[in-house]
Amino acid sequence: MQAPWPVTIFPNPCTGEIPWLALACEPGEVPPEVTSSCLVLNYWRRQRSCPPIGEGETPNAALADLMATLSRRAAG
Repeated sequence: MQAPWPVTIFPNPCTGEIPWLALACEPGEVPPEVTSSCLVLNYWRRQRSCPPIGEGETPNAALADLMATLSRRAAG
C-alpha cells in the first residue's frame, strides 16, 4: 500500500492498546518523546497541530486506517 503523502509508522508506546500507529507527517515532524512515551503521545494527540492518526494490529493495518481516516475527512 502506497500513501500519496508522507507517513510515519511506529509502535504504540501505550501498552495494552492497538500496537501500531501511523501519522500523516514526515518522521522528522514527530517529536521523539511522542514515539516513546504514552503520556506524551496522549497529550500530543489532543493538540490542534497533531496530524491525523491511524491505528492497527500491524503496520499495514495502521496505514490502511490512516488512509480511511483521511478519505473520510476529504469526503465530508
